[in-house]
Amino acid sequence: EHLGAVTATLWLVQGDDLALVHARGADPLVLERLRRVPLAEDVPGTEVIRTGEAFFFSSRAELDARWPQLADIPSASNALVVLPLTNTGAVVGVVSFGFGRARGFDGQDRVAFLAIADQCAIALDRARLYEAARADAAANELLARVSDAGGGPDWHDIARRISEVCTEKFADSCGITIREGALLRRVAVSSRSYPELVDDGIDRYRFTVPRQEVGAERGG
Repeated sequence: EHLGAVTATLWLVQGDDLALVHARGADPLVLERLRRVPLAEDVPGTEVIRTGEAFFFSSRAELDARWPQLADIPSASNALVVLPLTNTGAVVGVVSFGFGRARGFDGQDRVAFLAIADQCAIALDRARLYEAARADAAANELLARVSDAGGGPDWHDIARRISEVCTEKFADSCGITIREGALLRRVAVSSRSYPELVDDGIDRYRFTVPRQEVGAERGG
């Protein structure tokens, strides 16, 4: 909003695609058609990913001339900036800002927008580091609590306690299944959203192991 933009989108590279992870002011058709785009496709975001260069379009006509296949997508934007998000030399995504009126972008404008993209990339990297650290901490806590739940003479009770630990904080539902010859038997179930599974799910669900898997375990 401080930039005077009427639209803003954030896209991140996910595997072989460019995925839309945040949008403000975008037309619903954009969300429908361009929510996930193969990197091999020719659209503004993927071009920025390939080249690492920012794009500045002063008018919708200029954008449509470059990408006529997108001309039928409605937008409140008449000028568009598409900027690379770079982390340790790799372009990990793009951020775009659209403006309601056609406008030019002089050298000072371009330097300012590139600085904004750099700050976005830094914030994104910090958020990823934070999420990774939080995930590691959660995994360590889960391991510690599962270890504390172990022990005792009744392994059915151990399995039940472990499944309960998992759903206290780390998952919505958890089931523990053991293998008995050619069968798989569920021995513990815990669920916050479906508490009825606790009673219905134990010992009632048996699955036959594919014959080739059983043969492989026996050496042929």
